[in-house]
Amino acid sequence: MSSDKNSKKEQFVKDLKVGDRVNTLLAVIEKNLLNYSTPSRAGEQFMRLLLGDVTGTITGVVWDNALEISRTFNRDDIIQVKGEINEYKGLQVIISSIEKINKDEVDPAFFQPATSKNRRHMFERIKELITNKVEEDYLKRLLIDFFKDGEFCRSFVKAPGGRLIHHNYVGGLMEHSLEVLEIALKMVELYPRALNQDLLITGALLHDIGKIKEYDLDSISFQMTDRGKLIGHITMGRDMVMDKASSFEDFPHELLLELEHIILSHHGKKEWGSPEIPRTMNAFALYYADLVSARLNQFEGLVKDNLAKEMKWSDWDRFLERNIYLPDYLKE
Repeated sequence: MSSDKNSKKEQFVKDLKVGDRVNTLLAVIEKNLLNYSTPSRAGEQFMRLLLGDVTGTITGVVWDNALEISRTFNRDDIIQVKGEINEYKGLQVIISSIEKINKDEVDPAFFQPATSKNRRHMFERIKELITNKVEEDYLKRLLIDFFKDGEFCRSFVKAPGGRLIHHNYVGGLMEHSLEVLEIALKMVELYPRALNQDLLITGALLHDIGKIKEYDLDSISFQMTDRGKLIGHITMGRDMVMDKASSFEDFPHELLLELEHIILSHHGKKEWGSPEIPRTMNAFALYYADLVSARLNQFEGLVKDNLAKEMKWSDWDRFLERNIYLPDYLKE
């Protein structure tokens, strides 16, 4: 690894502010060429990038020679970016130059964030809950079959929970799945007669497993696979569960049907990518447990990113579509 290249990573996204001059390494998460809307530049294009490092993401804009510059690098590349920070719906860097950098010359830890929680401890907690909380024999055996598969487990503990919006870091899928499980258990305490604990635990742990195939886990910015783009994690996850269950003799039909429905409906709304809306109380509970985990993770990330700025209000968050108030006690 080249120490000369490494030394250039002196600026991180979380520390950037309006007016800063930028000269740093960033990973290319998204790259788009767009047409100018102004008549004076009709037929010309500019480039909008989503760039990131281990501390966060930022929009980058190239106004001139965009087509020519775009040919010098691709998504998931590491680039040396020079430019200046301004603000338009959040911070963005107006880029004056881009140079592609050999990935072998930089430390990937600069660009690939990881969960702050202990992954071994989370995995042990999952095994403990399967052992002690799941009573239904078929569901317990189904979970054990997944979590004794070494290749599945390696992917499950590495995969992100998302690319951009929530739990978007190494270990994020496991962290999110465990959060959904713990939230669902609280729901069962409130509605013990109406909710099926075994189904909710199984659904919580398996609802997002398609993400291990949706994302390229060798990609520095977790780019989506072709199959991920064309099929999506919900359908792929359902197929993984149904394939595993098909090896069981006499898996109870209604039990498997409801588990399948929980997975297919966990996004809650068709406009949010859910093939079906929740039509059982268990599916409805799982959907909200999933949503609470995702949204609170987004809020927590926004709080962490903005506390150091000593401001009462955070920057605007385009995914939450708001800025948030930061009371003084959070700083303590």
